[in-house]
Amino acid sequence: QTKHFKDWWWICSGSGIGAGLQLYKVTGEEKYKEYALKMAEKFLSLQETEYIDNQKEVSGFFYESNAREWGTNNSPWNHVVYIYLCDLLEAFPDDKDAIRWRKAIEMYCEDCLLVFAKRNAWGIVPQRVRMTSKLDPKEKNWYEGFLRGSRSIGKLRFRYFDKPTGGTSRVPGRLALTGIMFCKAAKLLNRPEWFSLAQRQLDFALGLNPFNLSFMNEIGYNNTTEYVYPYTQPRVPYIPGAVLSGVCGDVQDRPYLKPGSWQSAEYYHLNQIPVIWLIAELKAREKMIKDTVIQSNK
Repeated sequence: QTKHFKDWWWICSGSGIGAGLQLYKVTGEEKYKEYALKMAEKFLSLQETEYIDNQKEVSGFFYESNAREWGTNNSPWNHVVYIYLCDLLEAFPDDKDAIRWRKAIEMYCEDCLLVFAKRNAWGIVPQRVRMTSKLDPKEKNWYEGFLRGSRSIGKLRFRYFDKPTGGTSRVPGRLALTGIMFCKAAKLLNRPEWFSLAQRQLDFALGLNPFNLSFMNEIGYNNTTEYVYPYTQPRVPYIPGAVLSGVCGDVQDRPYLKPGSWQSAEYYHLNQIPVIWLIAELKAREKMIKDTVIQSNK
């Protein structure tokens, strides 16, 4: 837990779902299940279920805290909390609150992520939804980086890419975690069309982007030049299959590239793990379809 737990910070409650669930699976002790359920209750309280900010297109996103000012910052590993909610529904489909978990997942996918995915040519989801001018004085410069040049639906502000103040992109990992959630939600809610949305998140990292570049070494037609840290000797070797930082965003939230920089081209484990995980989820789906076809033809 962190000092933000008193505000039901979404990372604390969302991660609490995953921690409680895994401990319950390992030990079988009811106290861990109860903890996961308690954290799910807090997590769901952070979801926006109404249309706000003078628009009627987007709802279902989650707030950072119960102050309900800023939406969550969906960087790796932050987005894993939504996967944990899917895992909870899969583990306890008959729980008295399972209908609420199901509805929360469906609303987040259908009324939030899909709306934004349809608003761009690549089908990707945003970095952050819902930003206000109410800023924490201690973190004013950090938050203003997101507000500057952000897009809007009505008065609902959002960004597809990270703030343009020198931060690492991490787009491949962020999109991959969203894709994993789409895969899990598609199975749980019987929405097979969501698998194609999961594929779109992976495609952006592997070449279907404005620069026609794959950010996984030796995968795809074109790769960018990797970042070489000048003070590490011997240098980090070229690693086939390694996932780089990815596409950045400019002040107007447009994609841009910094070849050879740590912002766009550094080896990054928070990209590597989700991308491989998403590939595994999609391959499992492909195998299931093939096995079904083979079985039906016998």
